[in-house]
Amino acid sequence: VQTCALPILTISSIHPTITFNGITKNYKDVNFDLNPQSNSNGAFTFKTVDASDNEITSDVATISGREVTVKDAGNVTIRATQAATRNFKSASENATLTVSRIDPTFGVFNAIVKTFNTDTSFNIVDPTSTSTGSFSFFINDDSVRGTIATLENTVRTVKIVKAGGPVTVVARQDATRNYKLGT
Repeated sequence: VQTCALPILTISSIHPTITFNGITKNYKDVNFDLNPQSNSNGAFTFKTVDASDNEITSDVATISGREVTVKDAGNVTIRATQAATRNFKSASENATLTVSRIDPTFGVFNAIVKTFNTDTSFNIVDPTSTSTGSFSFFINDDSVRGTIATLENTVRTVKIVKAGGPVTVVARQDATRNYKLGT
């Protein structure tokens, strides 16, 4: 009786090819799902990570399952990890989520009507806004600035210098983390 050794065929699992591209959103955008592509059918998990791939708590966005909630403007790295399957090894891929600032929305900035002889100076009231940036004001027309009216002190007090027509006062709101400069 002769024995014959059969060759052993070993098939190893391979690394999947994951495509997980950068994501651009705006502050206040609605929640969205993460959808990386892969040639493996392993389940994905997601987390926010630092430059060394250590998990972090992000102030830009939170992740629950596949769903991302935007919290603030900024950048954060999201790590997608795909579980191993019979044919594919576990693998990870990073993508950067960039959340951009948005324009503030101003509420009513009422027209002001004053009379030269009786209202020589008055204060400007800030318009309402979706942003918390500080307001400042300026007179937009060089031919009027200083000749008909001036802004004084905290740039909130208008002093009427002489009668002479309309003066346009522009409200300027400083940028914040989540809102752009607004006028």
